[in-house]
This record gives sequence, structure tokens and C-alpha cells, in this order.
Amino acid sequence: MNESILHRHLQKISSDFGLFLDRYIKGEMDHNYKMATVIKKLMLNSNFSYVGLFQNFINIADELKQNGLVIGDIDNSNNWGLKNGALAIFDIGFGQDWTHLNDIDVISENGQRDEDPAISDRMKSIAKKIGHEIIKYLGGQNYGYAYEVSGGKVLKITTDPTEAKNSLKIVNKQMKYIANTYKVYKYMIHWDIYYIILLEKLDTNGIQQAIEGYNKIDDFIFNLWKLVDKNKYN
Repeated sequence: MNESILHRHLQKISSDFGLFLDRYIKGEMDHNYKMATVIKKLMLNSNFSYVGLFQNFINIADELKQNGLVIGDIDNSNNWGLKNGALAIFDIGFGQDWTHLNDIDVISENGQRDEDPAISDRMKSIAKKIGHEIIKYLGGQNYGYAYEVSGGKVLKITTDPTEAKNSLKIVNKQMKYIANTYKVYKYMIHWDIYYIILLEKLDTNGIQQAIEGYNKIDDFIFNLWKLVDKNKYN
């Protein structure tokens, strides 16, 4: 491995792949592109088995960056699915901006707070209002829940304004590595504010190989970081 390459292009390499991707999205594009190119060449020279997956993650990061989407959750495998055979992501939230949106369509409910229906009943009502039917519950994390609805789509309810703002940036755009977004609503019950997002359903089966590959890439990045760190003090 050429020490001048390590020193020139990889001085600021991160110690793990998740942090590398986060910095790639948020950092200066030209420097990060060169670093990713050098890492890919080193992988090819080492006959590393997951070069294609590494490039897939770079493609996801590039599409996020090109559309002004700064997120911190690209390395979360709960956010992965397959789209036309490639790895893609379907959650573009988890940001820092908690100011709420005003200029979007609103779905509202009446009734007393202590009589509010369960979230599943709310989602059935919301889906019906926008012309869909709930098929099944898909899962939930800290800020929201997702349901499969008719038409091969997903209906999400979230308290994360960042996800709503990011989703608005790509409404009706044809994305390659991010689930397409079709509509974003504000949903209000009394003083509680939620966001409803209608998006493309990705294939979440068969991502175990991507999880295994991610871990191998993480090891590769860590070993590079150790080499660079060692060279700094020699």
C-alpha cells in the first residue's frame, strides 16, 4: 500500500464506516469524493469482496447530498430495503431541525384528548381520507410508525419535522437510492403535531447480505484508519 496515498488522501479518514458516510454527506464534496475513490481502489487491489456494496452506499450518500438531504441514519439497517436490485433507504429523518412546517396540507381530527383513538385507528382514518386502505403494520421506531397501504405504498406517521422537510424536497421525484415520496401532510390533533408521509414501499427481504457486507466494510475502514494513524507518528 503506497504510504503517500495514505498520507495525502486519507489523513481525515474516519475510524468506522458509519462516521465516514456521515462526514461524506455533510463535508466538502471534492475531498470526500477523492477519499472514496482511493478507498475503492485499495479495495479492488485487495480483492475485497464488497466493493460493489461500498459503491452502493456512496451512491446513496451522493443522492442524499445532491437533493440537500442531510441525515444521520444512513448506517441503520432498519432503514434499508432493495430498489431495482440495489440497496436503498426509506427513512430520511433523524435530523436537528425541530421547527414545524406551516405551508402544507393539513389533516385534522376533532374530539377530546382523553377520547383520542389508538394510533392504528387514527392511521385507518387518515388512510381513508387520502384514498388508501391499511394493509398491515410494518413497524416503528423512536419518532414514528409505518403501515403498508393499498397500491404498494407505505404510510408513515412521525413527529420528526426533519423527515417531513426532507420528504418535501423529493416529492414526486424519481429517486434511485431513496424511496420515492408521493405526498406529505401535517396531521393535528388538538395541540399535537404529526407528519404523514406517503412513500414507496421497498423490499426489506434479503438485506442480511448487505448487513454482513456493511460489517466487512466497517472492518476495512477501521484497518485503514489504524494504518493512517500509525503513519502519522512514524
